[in-house]
Amino acid sequence: MLDPSRALERGIPTKIAELVTATGTNQVRPFSILGVPSAPNKVHCQPTGAFTALDGNIESSINGGQTWLTYAAFNFATTKVVVFEAAPGVLYRFNVTTITQTTPPDIYATLA
Repeated sequence: MLDPSRALERGIPTKIAELVTATGTNQVRPFSILGVPSAPNKVHCQPTGAFTALDGNIESSINGGQTWLTYAAFNFATTKVVVFEAAPGVLYRFNVTTITQTTPPDIYATLA
């Protein structure tokens, strides 16, 4: 079971989704970053497991997770690593809309 939300540490892969077998957000954890002055805040996300479809939206929240807005789309079947710019103080999460898997994937995020 995943812990509650956490801040990504630069260069350390962190599991943000575990054994994804269904759509929605129940198998993901929100994450954030700590800002570093004059450094790009690129988050690299990559799944493990075996799947033919794994896509959806990256969502963001600026009010502690009370409301979520679509930030970007992802499709791990066509793009093995998803990279996006993250802002300090914002929560992010994956909302899976399509999953077809033979081995349930985990998703890891790394602040580069």
